[in-house]
Amino acid sequence: MVEFQTTFSAKTVDNFAKYQLKKSVWIFVAISAVFIVAGILFIVFTDSFFDDDGLLSLDVLIGIILILSGIILFPIFLYSVKHSQKNANSTMSILSDQTYSVFTFDENQLTISQKKGDTFEAFTKAKYDYLFKVVETKTNYFLYISSAQCHVIDKASLTQGSLDEFNTLLLNNLQYRFKPMKKKFN
Repeated sequence: MVEFQTTFSAKTVDNFAKYQLKKSVWIFVAISAVFIVAGILFIVFTDSFFDDDGLLSLDVLIGIILILSGIILFPIFLYSVKHSQKNANSTMSILSDQTYSVFTFDENQLTISQKKGDTFEAFTKAKYDYLFKVVETKTNYFLYISSAQCHVIDKASLTQGSLDEFNTLLLNNLQYRFKPMKKKFN
């Protein structure tokens, strides 16, 4: 048996948000790079930097706008993600350092119990099929129950068993739906 005892706090949700952000950040970096390269191309391949009135040509202005758009797109994306996560966190009444979660795993099933004082209590007992997939990172396990929802377990919250034992349980019960952390070799 393997057990983790943790809290359901803003830190927990932030860990998941950071993991999700790392998966999608390359898309926005690529889009920004396309804008910047297009802007440079507009400027480099213009016939003339200035029009007949001595003002910057339309191609140069479009190039400058594309470059600036590419530069500010990524910071705007990061700000909007963090801002929307902060707003979402403020609406979750159970998101608190006083919400305790206990995750217990044995050969055939898992149990999850959560409690926040006398205002909230939840208990789930399920077979491993309850999990859509599990992803292991350096510091966490993300137990997805759908493609967008998951339980987050901090590895440091292990109270019984071992991480190797847990990985074996997950591998035996989930097979390809368990994504263990890639080991780095020296």
